Amino acid sequence: MAEIHTVVRTDQLSGTDQRAEMRSCRYTTDGSTGYADVDNGRLVELVELEKDQHEVWTVKPASKDTKRGRLVLLDAPEVMADERKKNLWEFYNEKGDAIRGYILHTGDIFSLSAEGFEESQPTVKQKVGIGTDGKLKPGDENAIGTCIAIDTLGTNAYSMKMYVIEVAAPEAAASEAV
Repeated sequence: MAEIHTVVRTDQLSGTDQRAEMRSCRYTTDGSTGYADVDNGRLVELVELEKDQHEVWTVKPASKDTKRGRLVLLDAPEVMADERKKNLWEFYNEKGDAIRGYILHTGDIFSLSAEGFEESQPTVKQKVGIGTDGKLKPGDENAIGTCIAIDTLGTNAYSMKMYVIEVAAPEAAASEAV
């Protein structure tokens, strides 16, 4: 079976209506050397504009220290060059691709499939933080938001659970979930 990649749903992100809240990004593992493949749904940190560019940013995996204004959710349109691939879970961003990203703000809502989480998936009302490589991690540590629902998309063998995340205010992220 083919490798399964993260599926993203941009439920209510400010960048879907306000172009200024979107960024074009190229993913690196450390922010400086060489590009790498990456799934949609990863949280990344804006590092700097690429040399001689005014639109494309170099990004690296987000960490607990990433400032909110530099925290971006990757979500490129799922256009696959290989015509044999038809499923959203078969899509990933190849190294060097310019990837659409959304700057995250308080109140934004997005959904990820299970592959977007490190170790395990959250339960409803559980806080989520930033794990390794920009994946989300259930638990209170480094909380950026809360899982507010779990949706099931599709039926039968093609069903997929989507974990709905609401971004918390930076000061509220450390307090109890609402």
